[in-house]
Amino acid sequence: DLASSEAAPEAKTADKPETDAKAQAFKLDIDSVKIDNASVSYKDESRGTQIAISQLNLQTGHIADKTPTTLELSAKVDGVKPRVALSMGLKGGMTMDLEARKLAFTQLTASLAGNLQDGATQFSDLDLKLDADDLQLDSDAMRVAARKLALTAKGKSASNTFDVKADLATLDLDGKTSRVSVEGLAAGGSAAAEGVQLSRFS
Repeated sequence: DLASSEAAPEAKTADKPETDAKAQAFKLDIDSVKIDNASVSYKDESRGTQIAISQLNLQTGHIADKTPTTLELSAKVDGVKPRVALSMGLKGGMTMDLEARKLAFTQLTASLAGNLQDGATQFSDLDLKLDADDLQLDSDAMRVAARKLALTAKGKSASNTFDVKADLATLDLDGKTSRVSVEGLAAGGSAAAEGVQLSRFS
């Protein structure tokens, strides 16, 4: 009886624990990703927003859950509302924990340079650089933790100029409590308005 023989497997499938189904629901395993000189654009006519990403380059190693890999990214971003003309770069080791919704970087180097204007906020000749031995992002806990962090920021804001450098042994940002914890801070730099130096610190 064909109908009878097909009924048994359906009953067994229904009896499987829900946890088994969840365990098999999603598995991330990608050999590698490579994108060369790609372009992406976005336009919102109702708000007048236009964003264009060009010279997009991305290269990774093997991508899998809880597996260390490498990441290298570079791109140019131009836009209207906000008005931006920026170049960005990111390079380092990366490990994802999908279940815990955590992302960890090692030997991370990130850069951002160019011009940005959004309402009253205006930056020109911006040059930001970030280096970190270890950087961890926890989306559920809304937390950022870093170790051996170095930050440099140069540029102009309206008629003011700034040149700042900071080194931190550890940094802990808690988004839920708005708490910032810093250890081993060493900072220096200067700021000026309309060609007049306002301050210098170290």
